[in-house]
Amino acid sequence: MSRIRSIGNLVLILALADLSAGGAHAQDGNEASPASAAPIEARSQRDGWNFLLGGYLWTTALHGDLTLDSQTIQIDASFIDVVKATDSLFSLGLLFVARKDRWGFLVDPLYMKVGADGQGRLGVTDVNVALRIFIAETTGFYTFLRKVRAGAGQTTISMDAILGLRTWWIRGNASSERDLFASEGSKAWVDPLAGLIFRFNLVRGHVPILVRGDFGGWGVGSSIAWAATGSVGYRWILPRLDIGIDLAYRALGPKYEKDGFGWNVVMHGPQLALAFEF
Repeated sequence: MSRIRSIGNLVLILALADLSAGGAHAQDGNEASPASAAPIEARSQRDGWNFLLGGYLWTTALHGDLTLDSQTIQIDASFIDVVKATDSLFSLGLLFVARKDRWGFLVDPLYMKVGADGQGRLGVTDVNVALRIFIAETTGFYTFLRKVRAGAGQTTISMDAILGLRTWWIRGNASSERDLFASEGSKAWVDPLAGLIFRFNLVRGHVPILVRGDFGGWGVGSSIAWAATGSVGYRWILPRLDIGIDLAYRALGPKYEKDGFGWNVVMHGPQLALAFEF
């Protein structure tokens, strides 16, 4: 606990020092020329090309129905239940974003190895489900709204329209004691998606807040698919690089059924990300 407290105190001291330095620069600029002074901005708020490369961990709960070999398993597991039921939990996502002025695109692959306890047919309980999940999103976006509120704590508000594809691959294996229930299966499909991203950059871009929602499927892959994310973070704005930490809560809810395989499961849980912008 003392180590965790020390790390937390160090992060807080660095953040306060960074904000103080930024405020001092802004104040110096105001003394030189109040009309033309511009506070320090995060790279995500600047014109021209900028890039983001990051990684994240997502711990997810599972709620819904999984169908393998035409046999349906009901899953109702919190992310703590998922951790307990998984022999070797693994979850890693990567994120690459490229932006120029108002246009940009992102690539977001995620691989997970998780487990959960469920309930099978005829009241068979204690069904153990092992899942391997790969989700890859490729999305383009356009910033159609951007407003800046000037001042010492400059705030930028923007809104992006997004359009893209989300690819799914899921492999599941379900079994119970005494072989009362056993099934397995895998499937891959692609969902088109469209949505909006709201961005709020506070304190000269040091504190980014993001709210995102998208909807898709439309029978191309899933009959219905939706996703939602909310996050808050902090950016250390350096001369050549911005370093960011984000804490988010993310949810995905596709409804897919084909050839004896079904995935009507809502995945949701906390997400921790580390990103570098340049």
